[in-house]
Amino acid sequence: MAFLGFEYDEQADSRIGQRIAELLSEVLALNPALKVLGPEVAGDLANGPLPRMAALVRGEDVASLGARLQVDAVVTGQAYALEGRFFVVAKVVGCASGRVFGAGADGLVQAPLTDIVEALAPGVDDLLAERRPELTLPAGEVRRAEETTEARVRALSRQREPPPVILLVAQPEGTAGNPAAIAQDRLSQLVRRIGMTARAPRAADLLEWAHAVNAGGKSEVPGPLRGQGIIVAMSLGLEAGEERGPLNVANALADVVWLDARDGARLASARLARPALARGGEGAAGAAARRVAEAAFRQSFTAALSRWEARHREEQEGAAGGAPAQSP
Repeated sequence: MAFLGFEYDEQADSRIGQRIAELLSEVLALNPALKVLGPEVAGDLANGPLPRMAALVRGEDVASLGARLQVDAVVTGQAYALEGRFFVVAKVVGCASGRVFGAGADGLVQAPLTDIVEALAPGVDDLLAERRPELTLPAGEVRRAEETTEARVRALSRQREPPPVILLVAQPEGTAGNPAAIAQDRLSQLVRRIGMTARAPRAADLLEWAHAVNAGGKSEVPGPLRGQGIIVAMSLGLEAGEERGPLNVANALADVVWLDARDGARLASARLARPALARGGEGAAGAAARRVAEAAFRQSFTAALSRWEARHREEQEGAAGGAPAQSP
């Protein structure tokens, strides 16, 4: 995606607006899942004048601009001062779909511009993650990104009831905010959206057990969780930050282990780290934690479901093979 200059006081070539775009592109470039063109590079590649924000939001020239820059989406916006506060509104425009989504942040006029941009970045990053199909696919095809997973679940449901999913997302002591509970809720929505049932208990002893499983402890299933289904034991955390220019960057971590709820057998696992803005407060850290939790879940989902299917198929074949012969 390409970042274009922001308008400040309705001036398209404002140095303040250009600096906002530069800082925001630097922050979003920390996400390895994104290919980012900063405003200077985008201007060089465009081979012509860049359209104004109002034209892009109306859908004018956005498809041709995306083709020229070879990007799926462009980010632009506006900034203004009002009654002692400085406001920044970002507009994310899909080049193929023409869909527009927005995010905003504000601070005191005298606040450093980096602080306001760091407050804005998690909202833009969340939009890019959550609305990716609607931004990158032509109108009428926005469901394509999830069709493979949904088709897999539908195929399974024709053979047997898909296993219920029990989600446990733990948070190491000392992590700011409560990203684990939010991530657990978001993953529950994802599971239901692809056609499976989800439970998300928050009992402290069960969350401690999930954290211990990810730390390499025994995976014997506690009584309240034992039965049919799949357990997703996940642990979130943040590593200490480091200075990168004007930004203070940490790592949001997610460890996940998938278990068969009957006997605790491990089905799949994943460990991911994603950059997070350490100075952006709970909003930045929480947004990064939620994103890395969903990425770890998606990365290991297919392997876990495949292993669960294989175990049940092996058991059924074994039971059929050991059945007594019928008398004539």
